Amino acid sequence: MKPILVHVHVYYDYLWDELSQCIKNISGYSYDLYVTLPEGKEELQKKIKAEYPDCVIRFVPNLGFDIGPFVEVIKSVNLSDYSYVIKLHTKRDILRRDSLFWFYGARWRNALLGFIRSSDSFNHVINLMESEPSIGMHGPSMAIINKYSDDNKAYKATADFISRHNLPKRNYSFVGGAMFVVRSEVLNDVLSLNLSLNDFQDSDQTHNTCQLAHMIERFFGYAVYSQGYIIADCTTNPVISKLIVIANVLRRFIFTSVFSFRVTRKNKFLVKFLHIPVLAIPLKKKQ
Repeated sequence: MKPILVHVHVYYDYLWDELSQCIKNISGYSYDLYVTLPEGKEELQKKIKAEYPDCVIRFVPNLGFDIGPFVEVIKSVNLSDYSYVIKLHTKRDILRRDSLFWFYGARWRNALLGFIRSSDSFNHVINLMESEPSIGMHGPSMAIINKYSDDNKAYKATADFISRHNLPKRNYSFVGGAMFVVRSEVLNDVLSLNLSLNDFQDSDQTHNTCQLAHMIERFFGYAVYSQGYIIADCTTNPVISKLIVIANVLRRFIFTSVFSFRVTRKNKFLVKFLHIPVLAIPLKKKQ
C-alpha cells in the first residue's frame, strides 16, 4: 500500500488536541501530514510543529470553510503517490436550536471521527477498504446523506453546479460534515474542476446559505459514485448502516413536512405541525 495523505484544517484551536490524538492512531502506516491554519495562528503553528516536525503547515485565508483549504492541498501534491486521503477538521459543537434531536453538541463530530478514535478502528477501516474494492469512501452512517435526506436547496444548487460543468446527472450520497477516508483517485474528479481557494467565499459561520464549499462537500460524494465506487460505513454492520440511512430520510420527511421542532433565538421551544405553530414553551435561561 502507498502512503496516506492526511489533511487537517484547524479553525478552532481548542479542538486541535482532539484531532492530534486521532492522528496518532494512524501508527503503523506511512503518511504525510498537511495542516492548514487561518492566518494569524503562529502560536498554534509552533505547537503543531513541535508535535509533528515533518508536517507541512500552511496559512490560508478564511475562505471555503475546511473545503477550500483541502482543495488547495490536494492540488499541491501528486495524488497518485497515495493510496488514501484522510480529511479532518475542527468541527465545532452544534447548538441546540440548530439540531435539537440529532447532532446536538459533539455528536456529529464524534460520529465523523469514529473511524480514527482508536488504532483498532482505523486498521479495520483500511483493511476493509483494501479487501473490498467497491468501497471508495468511508463515512459514518449517521452522516451519510442522499437526495431524500439532504437539504432541497443545497441538493439543487449542487445539481446546477454539476450541470454547469457538463457532467452527467446521477444520484449520489455524501458524507455530511466532510470528514472521511477516500481512495486518492476519486479526488481527480475534484481536481478536474480547476478550482482555486479564491473561488470560495468568505466562510459564513451561520451556514444559512449554500456556498461553493457546501456544493463541493456534496461533489466529493458525486465523485465517488461517478467512478463506480460506493460510500460505506466500514465501522458498522451493513444492515444496520442501511437502516440508519433510511432513518435519516424518514427523519427529514417528518421534521420538515409534518412536524418541526426548534429552539428560537428568544429561547422558546417551538413546535409546528404542517408548518403551522401549535406550541411555544419558554425555556429557562441558563444560570
